[in-house]
Amino acid sequence: MPTLAMDKGFLSDLLKLEKPVAKRVTEVFDEFGTATHTGLHLEKINNARNPRFRSIRIDQFWRGVVLAPQAGDVYTLLKVLPHNDAYAWAQRSNISINHATGGIEIRDEAGLEDALPDLAVAAQGAPTLLLESVRDSDMHKLGIDDSTLEFARALTSTAQLDAAKALLPETQWDVLCGLAAGFSPDEVWADLGAAILDEPVDTSDFDAAVLRSRNRVLLVDGPEELMKAYEYPFATWRVYLHPTQRAIAEATYSGPARVTGGPGTGKTVVALHRAQNLVNRGEGKVLVTTFTSTLSDSLQWGLDVLNGGTNTDVEVCHVDKLAHRVFRQKFGAPKMLSSVEEKAIWQKIVQQLGVSFSDAFLAEEWRQVVLARRISGADDYRATKRTGRGRPLGQNQRSQVWQAIADFEDTIGKRNCWTHETVRREATAVLEGDTNKPYRHIIIDEAQDLSPDQWRLLRAAVPKLSDDIFIAGDTH
Repeated sequence: MPTLAMDKGFLSDLLKLEKPVAKRVTEVFDEFGTATHTGLHLEKINNARNPRFRSIRIDQFWRGVVLAPQAGDVYTLLKVLPHNDAYAWAQRSNISINHATGGIEIRDEAGLEDALPDLAVAAQGAPTLLLESVRDSDMHKLGIDDSTLEFARALTSTAQLDAAKALLPETQWDVLCGLAAGFSPDEVWADLGAAILDEPVDTSDFDAAVLRSRNRVLLVDGPEELMKAYEYPFATWRVYLHPTQRAIAEATYSGPARVTGGPGTGKTVVALHRAQNLVNRGEGKVLVTTFTSTLSDSLQWGLDVLNGGTNTDVEVCHVDKLAHRVFRQKFGAPKMLSSVEEKAIWQKIVQQLGVSFSDAFLAEEWRQVVLARRISGADDYRATKRTGRGRPLGQNQRSQVWQAIADFEDTIGKRNCWTHETVRREATAVLEGDTNKPYRHIIIDEAQDLSPDQWRLLRAAVPKLSDDIFIAGDTH
């Protein structure tokens, strides 16, 4: 029996249809249970980018675009659009398999081809390229294919990359954004987490890829489940707001507000509805943020379900990406210090000063005490409380630690190198000195995982007004 798989692009289209049209969609696919390929009336699309794209007639006006199986029985519903739009989409877009994650991904191939020549000309005269410090092999490891690599090598600014979001495969765009923001390939790899497969990927086996793509594909067992998905789509369950939570999401607060609770209590859903409510008020731009890009992707999905993916007054961006963007706009691209280079500097300082502290201890003291408390001088450091650091330090020891930290900052300053922490510190200073804040409201999800300097950055990105910051996090 043929299996139906719904891509999130199809689901998004389905949600926009009037109910009679959506019902007609399910009636068309009612044939899947009994029909042969011929009986399904799948038609080849002239000049389609992918030879397996097929169209299916919904009614006189509407057409569906389907990825037909090569040998198996998985039919993936990609789009449902007006007749001409459906054919135009199939003639511009292509589907492929990410060789790192094994999932399917869609790109606007024609759009990329149109944009590349102008980018290449601009790149020839540019003093620097956006990703020139990243090796091809590292990009390939992270799932960047040859087509995207060619495009990436012509980029000279993050603005160009941002403009290409609608053209590039979603996961590959996320990878390029992470690298452009100054994250190392290893950090981007860690951010992708379980999405990276250990085993080799067959990039021609679309049936297997569809089954792996649970982040963007829903398998439905026949037309009944398809209609159920329309009545209450699986994505909307993830953003269902319980009536008892609605008052929290829609209230007016005199300043920052916080909602807490354990895992599974709906904090993120409240945060998403809060963001949409603030957008609807029309008071200014809304930022929804968290501490990793993986979580940002999940938040973006939820907002797309709530607003149809069309609202430009709300932005989803994880904290460090925001910091790097602010830094770049003011100072240009930072030269990032790798973790290996940082460790070597600390080790050299330990050896030169002859102190009894390890390089790891000094690095954490710098991050968790000096940067976290915004300490700028030896006297402040000697007087500050070091709550949570475990090992007590006397005044002489504190003087030694401060000297080591001062030497470290002096070294990276002379090298003109930056860490994510120092980028955040500089970006925060830029935002604090600017009365024209980039956002009117900020929604913070998984707030318990943010560091003090990340908190300061977000505070500086929004004016101190009513409903300025909404915080969702665990009770601790």
